[in-house]
Amino acid sequence: MIGLLYLSTFLILAPKGVAEVSFPWKDDFNYETLDEMKVTGWTLNNEWRMSLFPSIIRIDNDGAEESSIFYVGHFPSQIYEFSVETKSRWVGGAYGRNGNLYVWTRRHFYCWYGDCHCFKYAFLRDGDRVLLPINYTSIMNEWTTFALEKKGNTFYMYQDGELKSTYIESDIAPDELVGVSIGYDCYFISTMEYDYISVIALGYIPATLDIDPNTLNLGSKGNWITSYIEFPEDYDVNDINVSSIVLNDTVLLQPKPIEIGDYDNDAIPDLMVKFDRAKVIEYISEHVPITQKFMNIELTVTGYLNDGTPFQGTDTIKIISNSKHEILPS
Repeated sequence: MIGLLYLSTFLILAPKGVAEVSFPWKDDFNYETLDEMKVTGWTLNNEWRMSLFPSIIRIDNDGAEESSIFYVGHFPSQIYEFSVETKSRWVGGAYGRNGNLYVWTRRHFYCWYGDCHCFKYAFLRDGDRVLLPINYTSIMNEWTTFALEKKGNTFYMYQDGELKSTYIESDIAPDELVGVSIGYDCYFISTMEYDYISVIALGYIPATLDIDPNTLNLGSKGNWITSYIEFPEDYDVNDINVSSIVLNDTVLLQPKPIEIGDYDNDAIPDLMVKFDRAKVIEYISEHVPITQKFMNIELTVTGYLNDGTPFQGTDTIKIISNSKHEILPS
């Protein structure tokens, strides 16, 4: 399958040692250098045709070589419904091809854009293009947003918040999000600028998460990391399937103690669970680049209700490295 061939290549090329991001995720391209961008997890194809400006990346195509940026392999697992959006403008060259927003799943890849050559909107699935019966006009130096949203097996295509078309995926097997890219497969002579790209996970219950301790010494010998999970109105933590709870898709909770209470005294029930401290420290040591002795990091707890509804919550804690942890250049 063509999508799997492309995906396997990008997963091999993806920068290693980059911490998994939490959702919602947004990158506004506020980098000093392209090298700094790569450190955060981006893979750049023909980077010599790219340049950075304050909160903007410019991608140039000369009609012979494609230029592209990929963010693949850094999202949490089990994201099956999502919304991906980018903001772009045409600033040079013969054709303005806005959007060019690629979404990579485990089984397929998709692209949503305005076709500057045929003056139609277009959608790709695994490289097969469908020109939509809707006229498209690109205006130089004018910002526009393109968004691709997946709910169930239906993709919704938006420009500037207006629904333009839909596509129903015939492959009904569960297919999780693994990455996004922009600028790929653009062989026209064109220069595009991108202001941001963002990803939102849909269908999740947004849980409030409080992790204790707030400061974690990576050399400490305590037993537990405690997590308090609280739901918004209309959801009940009593409905959580506690065996499904996991921290950063890696560390399983301890089978006990588990307790429902109201530790923050806000009259909203919360679920208290614990994780093995040594395993959490091991995860951080192996997956988070330690660039300072004192750092803030995000930890995410995910799980499911008994009816299969997913939930997710993220909290920021401070970590203190010790002599066993090499401090990498920032």
